Amino acid sequence: RYDPDRSLLMTYLGASEFMINESRNIKLRKGDRIKMTHLVVGQEMLVSNVVRDGNSLGGYRAAKDGGLTSIELIV
Repeated sequence: RYDPDRSLLMTYLGASEFMINESRNIKLRKGDRIKMTHLVVGQEMLVSNVVRDGNSLGGYRAAKDGGLTSIELIV
């Protein structure tokens, strides 16, 4: 999660790749695959690549102002 009222739910696929399951108030969409190496509360989310419908959209930055406010691991 990050301000203002933005969140996403994703599944880890392995090899630093994630699948977006749900998104709220952000540009990433359900079904997008992203590649990133870390998530840190208080830091921005840096994605090295977004793949949507088989097409690479390049990198993505989120939570630039204030960083991530929370991370919840669901097992």
